[in-house]
Amino acid sequence: MFKLQCLLLCVCYLATVSIAGLVPFIDKCKWDDKACLLASSQKAVPYVAAGLSDLGMPPLDPVHLSKVVYNEGGLAITFEDMTLTGPAQCKIKKVERNIANDMLFLEAECPIEVRGTYTASGKILVLPIEGHGPFTVKTNNLLISLKVALKYVDGQDGVKHWQVGKPDYSFDFKEKASLIFENLFNGDKEKSDAIHAIFEENWKDLVMTIGKGIMNNAIDTVVSTIGDFATKVPTSELELPY
Repeated sequence: MFKLQCLLLCVCYLATVSIAGLVPFIDKCKWDDKACLLASSQKAVPYVAAGLSDLGMPPLDPVHLSKVVYNEGGLAITFEDMTLTGPAQCKIKKVERNIANDMLFLEAECPIEVRGTYTASGKILVLPIEGHGPFTVKTNNLLISLKVALKYVDGQDGVKHWQVGKPDYSFDFKEKASLIFENLFNGDKEKSDAIHAIFEENWKDLVMTIGKGIMNNAIDTVVSTIGDFATKVPTSELELPY
């Protein structure tokens, strides 16, 4: 009797998985239903950010980033051991699909914080800079605009999947970003304060230049992970037929 009960439970479990699908949190939409796309995308954010272990998809919040090197205009900074947090709180502002051109357009506003280790030397604007230690870049509202090729391909499982292309994107700060570099000049407060005064006054230009490599790294990592997800989940699980 116990074996029979176990067998029945297994059958019920498999049936539930089959009915629920691979991604039960996805509300499927037609691609011309912009309101549905927006609501479904927003609903999926916390699930995707937490990671989908059954599909081999790692968490996207936090995201661990590889080394980024900036070396221009007499300023050299290496960023390492970085962790980015915030994607789980992204607010999707726009989702559109152009089927004729195989393109997907998305806009999202996200709080972003990046922590890691920096090594800096050279000059920033007119002042010398030197240091090694922890750094933090943080903003409560970063607007990310993303355009990516999205076309149908036949998967190894014999059904249609999306193929996600290389992203084209831009970002802008809707709220101020803070930059904190600890242990500048081996802890010399006067020199450190002078650098942070430059950060305070010129934060946007500096983040858009020295921080661009970090954002490129982060967005490429996220899009690559979503591309892997698309190869594992059929389009039938993600959209309603036209």
